[in-house]
Amino acid sequence: MKCYILFIPPLCCIGCTGTITFSSVPKHKAIYAHHVSKPLHHIKPSDSISTVVDATWLAQYHKLEATHGNYAIQDDQKIEAVANGKFRVPRTTLQHFDALNKTPPATPTP
Repeated sequence: MKCYILFIPPLCCIGCTGTITFSSVPKHKAIYAHHVSKPLHHIKPSDSISTVVDATWLAQYHKLEATHGNYAIQDDQKIEAVANGKFRVPRTTLQHFDALNKTPPATPTP
């Protein structure tokens, strides 16, 4: 029995000193750049968009304005001459031309 008592203390010491502890490795959180989505700006038709027309179109436009009671718009001042007898006309002038074509000329009532 004395033999067993001599072996117990060294076994207890060996068991306590040989303990290995594992700790979890710290994880780094991945950070991603977050781009805020911006609303798309809708393209609005503006008056700056223009079309090149020839001299006969411009003459017909002025004739339509005269037959409708000299009905002119402000953008008629923006008509500019381009090379070779062509003219740059704003979009509103084109729309005005279409409107004048669709409406009958005014007739005076007696």
